Amino acid sequence: MSDASVIHDVSATLRALLDARLNASGVSGANSLGASVTITVESPQRPSNDELRINLFLYHVLQDEGRRNSGGWLPVKQTDKSQTFAAEPLALKLCYVVTAFASDGLTEHRLLGEAMQALYHYRRIPPALLQGALKNSAIQADQMEIVLLNLEVDTLHKIWGNMSEPLRASAAYEVGAVFLDSLDPNTEVPLIQEVRGDVVAVPWLATLEPESAAVGATVRVYGANLHAPSPDGTEMAQVFFGPFRAPIVSSGVGGGSLTVVVPAQCQPPAQSKPGPVEVTVRLGTYISRAVAFYVEAPA
Repeated sequence: MSDASVIHDVSATLRALLDARLNASGVSGANSLGASVTITVESPQRPSNDELRINLFLYHVLQDEGRRNSGGWLPVKQTDKSQTFAAEPLALKLCYVVTAFASDGLTEHRLLGEAMQALYHYRRIPPALLQGALKNSAIQADQMEIVLLNLEVDTLHKIWGNMSEPLRASAAYEVGAVFLDSLDPNTEVPLIQEVRGDVVAVPWLATLEPESAAVGATVRVYGANLHAPSPDGTEMAQVFFGPFRAPIVSSGVGGGSLTVVVPAQCQPPAQSKPGPVEVTVRLGTYISRAVAFYVEAPA
């Protein structure tokens, strides 16, 4: 977790990045100056003793409003039986002044350029290079970011002590996506076992085409959830003309239609007028609405 050491660990991470670039693990000559560079984290007013030195000075700590949420709880871990939540951490931005120290101005400028090149290369810090507890933080952004700031000269003078010290070659940076954990303990919530039952779609009958026909004719039934094959491939849906079940010839893709035959039991008496009948679709215990159909007298 990102405990109270988070600010310390960010400074240690920046120092390690600069040291790896300028000294290549302490080997002299890794930079263009041909000498080892000391990386310090303290006030820039400390005497340099003519040594090659890059100093990191944390001059401001801000709340990162862009990464601030509602102050609630965020999920950090989930198992088959529970989910763990952590109180929302305090999102911070850390502001640093990077200062070069050398025996002369030109060397300081060259050294500052080396440091700026290193920080630009690592402007999105890979998680593998984070130091301390930052590596194990449960709540963190994908990458911490280093952004070069454009500070006014007056601001730099104030940082250095209201012009009481002479300015040296410096650059200001902001490090974002830094999270300081809350002291509230994590909360583990048991998960409710999910139980799924079989779902049967309710058939819906829209229309028939044609709307009248004689016994033995094929009729197309249109609607929704009309096609429901059983595991053995047989059709579970049933179409009824009144009380009489109609043979199914074919089913459309997606359950939107069926082709049936007007059942023989619907044959009206000889020389009678065409007879009305209600058509329904049944699927298990579910029955669709009824649609009117007229059984024509035999030719």
